[in-house]
Amino acid sequence: LSVAFWYVVFGPKETRGRLTWLRPFPLVAAGITLAIVTGVLSALLRGSPLSHIDFGRELGLRLMSGFNLSTAFFFELAIGLTVLGSLALILDAFGRPPREMESAPEARLELASSGQPDPVNVPMKGGAAVAAAGRKPPAEDATG
Repeated sequence: LSVAFWYVVFGPKETRGRLTWLRPFPLVAAGITLAIVTGVLSALLRGSPLSHIDFGRELGLRLMSGFNLSTAFFFELAIGLTVLGSLALILDAFGRPPREMESAPEARLELASSGQPDPVNVPMKGGAAVAAAGRKPPAEDATG
């Protein structure tokens, strides 16, 4: 919620400049990777994915009372990273002006992989631009 306020108060460019740690794709990738590593590690050590392992006790770490470095902790951390990265991606998409979004590398890559024409390189005269946007061209004037 506070990051959304940053977008409202400072604008998209200033927010991306000030919050350099808030990069959507690395956060999502780190969260998914941590979830997979946690599940695989517990499956290898205990025979069941996400079975309880207290890594703090296994490694002999002295932690605060009630705090455990367990598989549940790392899985919750993975969920938090993935959700934070997803929300950052959504806020970034909503916070960008439309022309900036069209020329952004991520948006152009997404368009290229979806098979849709790139709106930046579509000719803007005649029916080609309208047809590329998925609409029918306007009816020709009978007068010429």
